[in-house]
Amino acid sequence: MKKLLKILSIATLVAPLAFGLTACQPTSSSSTSSIEVTTSEKQFIDYASELKFDENSGRKWAEATVKQTIDGDTTHFNVPTTVTADGVLKARYLGIDTPESTGKVEPWGKTASNFTKSKLTEKGTLIRIESNDGAWNVDSTGERHLVYIWYKSPSMTDYKCLNIELMQEGYSKGKGGGSTVYGEYFQKAQAQAMDFQLHVFSTEKDPDFYYGDYVETTIRGLKEAPKDYEGILVRFEGLITKINSNTAYVVDYDEENEIYYGMQVFYGYDASVGSNMQVGNLVSFCGKYLYYEAGQIYQVSDLEYFAMRPNYSKNLRVLETGVTVTPVEITATQLSDTTPKEIYGGISYVDCILNSYVKMTNLRVTDVYTTQEGKSTGAMTLTCATSDNKVVSVRTTVLKDAQGNLITEDDVLNKTIDAVGIVGKYVSDYSGVSYQLNVYSLNDLTIK
Repeated sequence: MKKLLKILSIATLVAPLAFGLTACQPTSSSSTSSIEVTTSEKQFIDYASELKFDENSGRKWAEATVKQTIDGDTTHFNVPTTVTADGVLKARYLGIDTPESTGKVEPWGKTASNFTKSKLTEKGTLIRIESNDGAWNVDSTGERHLVYIWYKSPSMTDYKCLNIELMQEGYSKGKGGGSTVYGEYFQKAQAQAMDFQLHVFSTEKDPDFYYGDYVETTIRGLKEAPKDYEGILVRFEGLITKINSNTAYVVDYDEENEIYYGMQVFYGYDASVGSNMQVGNLVSFCGKYLYYEAGQIYQVSDLEYFAMRPNYSKNLRVLETGVTVTPVEITATQLSDTTPKEIYGGISYVDCILNSYVKMTNLRVTDVYTTQEGKSTGAMTLTCATSDNKVVSVRTTVLKDAQGNLITEDDVLNKTIDAVGIVGKYVSDYSGVSYQLNVYSLNDLTIK
């Protein structure tokens, strides 16, 4: 970082920061010290180190360890059960808003995420989380706690506020910082980052973000805002879990929501593309995100692969092969959870896992419908009951044993089964939309 730059008066930058500061004063004695910045000073000021942690402020605070880093401003911490009943606190950093890197992917998002991770995961680092007042407050989702993050690495004498540090390094813009107890520090830190034109305030491009003719995203991002991506070229990563009829079913694990998001990718009949479509391949897909009317779902199609053009920007890229593919066990309640939730970006749990690879166990087959016409003749829809009397629908393709014998109603009715397959959507003119488990191989059906 350039430490010496010709800067404008920081005082002239404070007003347009939209922090809403009129007479905001920190409540702790350590927070009330005046911070003087003059035009004659040209050195970068470490506001995050100037701010000191006050154990006697009256605000809630606790020791913590990292359970999982999510992105620049979200981390899951292990905390005492006196803070949360299950000992896990999903933290949303107060006062800041780093670029996205989990759902929608934005410039500097991965850089900010890596910065946060580097500060919190160094061996021997101590961490404290602090509330803005005398309570452990949650955000609008009701799932994430709004906190300040303080850390002290083995080489440091005092704890340092990561929220302020992310701001002063230009990894974040402000979000409500003016109404917090450290409002003065957020204000000064952002003014300085803007003046030094750091990262998100820079005219330079993020070297880790592709500015080409496709949009970088994730499966989660596509699910949460389908209209934003419909009809355009997108790139995302996913693990191929199942292949059926020139369609790959891929998943991507989202650490924040702890969900395997699923996506249907139609790769068609291009042999060069199809040769890369193998179960266990981790792939960077680039294709058009389109609404598939027949299935009433979104899918990705129009993939391209040219072996002789490795630098072609739209090429499908195989990142890893031979990855172990394991189905996620779900319940009947989860398969029927169609209630939109803010924590899932306004969609339901079952829409998150739509087209993902799952397993359901101990299903009692109570009724069987067998298709009697067309190329699906012999395919079955199994109506199943769970041990707690919930109903699950399992749809199979035409299944045959090793000797070529068709698996029929007689083989499954009144039997208990375990089924592995893909979460699918069924649309009926009579009953509307429902969700089911699609089974594509006899190997994925255990008849007990």
